[in-house]
Amino acid sequence: MNSVIVTENLLGDSDSVQSQFKEALQLINLANHFQRANAIFINPNLTYPSYKKGVTTRLEYVKMLVASLREINSQTKIYIGEGRMWIQQLICTRYLFMS
Repeated sequence: MNSVIVTENLLGDSDSVQSQFKEALQLINLANHFQRANAIFINPNLTYPSYKKGVTTRLEYVKMLVASLREINSQTKIYIGEGRMWIQQLICTRYLFMS
């Protein structure tokens, strides 16, 4: 079963939205995985020059997501990037360090 979080439905001030993020992370069981993770990659689709509904993610949401994740585990590395190149670099870097 795939889980989807629709961020357009997040309401209220930043504390309220962060609380909703934490609840959503619990519901999809990501909080448990993040507690044990060494790193996570977030691809928020920020490439458009300004927020555009249905196209980009609001920068405030990315900041609040990172803050929510930090409350779960302050040691996990959080990478934020755009496009496939970031993912390929991350995989190559991990491979090089593990070899």
